[in-house]
Amino acid sequence: MLKMKTISILAIAGLVLALAPAAQAAIIAEYTFTSGSTASTGPLGSSIGGEAGDTSSDDFRVDGAQVGGGANGGTVYTDVDQIRINNANWVTFTIAVPATQEIDLTSLDFDYTKIYPTSFLFGVYTSKTGFTEGNHLLGLFHAGTDSGTFTEHNGTSVDLSGITALQGLTDETVEFRFLLGDDTGLNTRFHVLDNIGLVGDITAVPEPATMSLLAIGGLGLLARRKRRA
Repeated sequence: MLKMKTISILAIAGLVLALAPAAQAAIIAEYTFTSGSTASTGPLGSSIGGEAGDTSSDDFRVDGAQVGGGANGGTVYTDVDQIRINNANWVTFTIAVPATQEIDLTSLDFDYTKIYPTSFLFGVYTSKTGFTEGNHLLGLFHAGTDSGTFTEHNGTSVDLSGITALQGLTDETVEFRFLLGDDTGLNTRFHVLDNIGLVGDITAVPEPATMSLLAIGGLGLLARRKRRA
């Protein structure tokens, strides 16, 4: 009898799992700045904002603020120290994940280029991993003349799938930040962002009442099958 009950319970659990919603890949937040819009066309992203960002060119432009003279000295940006983080400018957006969904983030995609600054730094951060020194998800540094590393609309992608803090998100708000700095701080020199897209896998989270109904339905099916046997 115990064996039969165990098999029945396992069968019900398997049925409930089989009926539960599967994860679906989706764009979580997307910013194209078409006609100057800063609102996300994705379902969960808020409007993007920054240090007096200009969207008149169908992209997001902001001067990077002067970040020379950090803890490591000079404008040779071999890394991002806390002094430079404090002095640079930020571009930010947030996603609000409802309790009815669970999200595993897979990538943050964007186009980035710069206009005129020679020495510069660029970083990607999130509230789940921290905004301080050493916490960037992506850090790009360049000193001296333009090496040609960055071209307009270069399709950069940051892999988020291996970051534990960005998996299993539910009923919470997560902020993303782009850190922008250069060696001048002049408002005639810009960092340019465009086509920003946050991608992830979305799974619907059934309410407890729904799970109970699934379990009851499973019991009914098993009882019906037993009677037929």
